[in-house]
Amino acid sequence: MPDLGITILCLDQGIVIALENRLEDFIIASAKEMGISLNEYGFSNDVDSLHLEISRMRTSEKLLRLLEDLTKRSRRFKELREILRRAEKGECPI
Repeated sequence: MPDLGITILCLDQGIVIALENRLEDFIIASAKEMGISLNEYGFSNDVDSLHLEISRMRTSEKLLRLLEDLTKRSRRFKELREILRRAEKGECPI
């Protein structure tokens, strides 16, 4: 699913799911896909600043709200959720 920035490898020993860029790039691309600014959630739209903001905090309400909204509305996050659900069952999600 390169168009979504997700790479999946199904191996005999297990399943590898990798984001092609950093998590922050994935979050920013998902937000852009939804037509929202991360500023609405109190985060920077700059990848390096977002990395620092996320890595310096414990799980916060604003981060949880952002991730919940992305999971509900972003095609990338919806697909990632489905991939993880299938992988958890031991299915190759390709």
